[in-house]
Amino acid sequence: MSHTHTHGGACGALTSPSGFGAFDVSAGGLKWLLEPAPEAETPGVRVAVSENLAASLVHADSAERCVRWVEDADLDFWGVTRDSVASAAAQGLDALLDELSWRPRPVTQGRAFQLEGRTLFRASMLCAPAFAGQAFERLGPALFAVAPTPELVIVFDELGALGTLGPELLRAWARAPERLSLEVLAHAPDAPLGWRVAGTLESA
Repeated sequence: MSHTHTHGGACGALTSPSGFGAFDVSAGGLKWLLEPAPEAETPGVRVAVSENLAASLVHADSAERCVRWVEDADLDFWGVTRDSVASAAAQGLDALLDELSWRPRPVTQGRAFQLEGRTLFRASMLCAPAFAGQAFERLGPALFAVAPTPELVIVFDELGALGTLGPELLRAWARAPERLSLEVLAHAPDAPLGWRVAGTLESA
């Protein structure tokens, strides 16, 4: 998401190396942002989701007009552990998830839903701790997801759903100014942030 990358103190007074204040003030804006792995080569705190996707730790203001990437030096400034910061970011995503809606999508096999709502973090909801539970209520224990762009994420319970959804997802990928991945993700609680790669959209 190159249009929102801001490093240093451009969004506020310099305190930590990236311009954050005290942790108890900053924690409410922390979130995980799903990004392409190549883009995640810039400095920051990240977790690999797959070969092509990474979750980057960021701070966003309430209007999501200013998004800053968190670096290890910021954690040193705060004097907190990675676990504490990761927990705050997870809580931030869960709070956003409560504001989104789940729109059923017609498919010839299985069931599918698309997340809708005004946020830069729509695809990042895959990293929200509460996401799987809400999806399980609608789809059952078999859970797959595709997020070709930051704005588009669809979850479904059978790979056969891609027979209906695949062409649309490929078109969205082709015309998107910013892309994430054509990987088909399967929910796996023991995998990083709960997902493993089950294939790619082209071969699913």
